[in-house]
Amino acid sequence: MELRISENSSKNDDANREKLSLAVDELEKLIDLVIAQAAKTKQRCEKLKLECSMQPHEPSGLKELLSLCSENEQLARDLLCYSLGRLNR
Repeated sequence: MELRISENSSKNDDANREKLSLAVDELEKLIDLVIAQAAKTKQRCEKLKLECSMQPHEPSGLKELLSLCSENEQLARDLLCYSLGRLNR
């Protein structure tokens, strides 16, 4: 949509800019939500990891769960970088 707006100089530009602005606002809300949820998830994973370390045997699936937590955290970092990059424009 950004590319279309920059390439065209028609009367639809204002409407397209408004649509883009609304879409960006929704995207930023989603990014904020994902980042907040990732922080909570990381805390839960750390707590679970600590609890599991006190057990005589590692529960099955713990490594996979910690891997998913790590991927979730990486996604949140990537989204944060994207969001901060948009602020610099």
